[in-house]
Amino acid sequence: MRLTIVILLAVMFASCKFKHPVLDQEEFAQAYLKELHANYPAVKFVPKKDFSISAESKAGNFTFYLDNAYRAYQQEPDSLAKVLRQYMGSASLLFREKQKMELSTIVPVIKPITYLDDLKKAGNSLEMATKAYNDQLVIVYAEDLPEGFKYLTKKDFDSIGISADSLHELAIENFYKQVPNIETYSKDGRYMLAAGGNYEASLILLPSLWMDDCPVNGDFVVAIPSRDLIFITGSKNKAGLDSLKHYASEGYGSGIYTVSDHLFRWNGSIFEKY
Repeated sequence: MRLTIVILLAVMFASCKFKHPVLDQEEFAQAYLKELHANYPAVKFVPKKDFSISAESKAGNFTFYLDNAYRAYQQEPDSLAKVLRQYMGSASLLFREKQKMELSTIVPVIKPITYLDDLKKAGNSLEMATKAYNDQLVIVYAEDLPEGFKYLTKKDFDSIGISADSLHELAIENFYKQVPNIETYSKDGRYMLAAGGNYEASLILLPSLWMDDCPVNGDFVVAIPSRDLIFITGSKNKAGLDSLKHYASEGYGSGIYTVSDHLFRWNGSIFEKY
């Protein structure tokens, strides 16, 4: 299982000496801030005590939360330059001149329902284009661009000129086309799907995966601790359920783009909290 491999690698790396000393949060924030200044000199950046950096630009005001970037760095402390380069690429989506939206790039992304509350608490005045999935999860629509996901705001959605249902159908259709070949790993009635590292959690949105003859004992039960992890077993597989609970807890605690530490059960149309 990939999560087991990740954990084993983490233990192995922990016993090794890295080429560079590991930065603490304050040092990492300073490195991140320096990189922002170097890439976007016309933007005003201000570091905050809550491990974030606010930005004021002609394109609008934004807040960079550094938790995910720092977790990515902690997993591979010699990768500071790589991590910063990756997140600077994502930042470019905020500061570049507005470009015409390509409808073929819009995909659905699964987020925890708390994602919307976190945006409000952060003072983000932009209303996102979303659709409720269940009482724990929400679908956020985004352009899947080479630099990363650019999430659609309500204003973006209004500019498209289509209905909310049509937006969802379009995003799902695009998702079917863009998701890479899905790899399946299995052991003792437990499964893990791999779909490129960005799409795994959103696979719950593809009914065709869950409508075929069930290869598990009972109903499908999944754990989606982060955006890049999905584990599957059957509702009657006690050992499998115990494993999924462990994977959900471990993956959520150490993941970068976290989704949920709960399990979800397929009811024939959607996954509900189990």
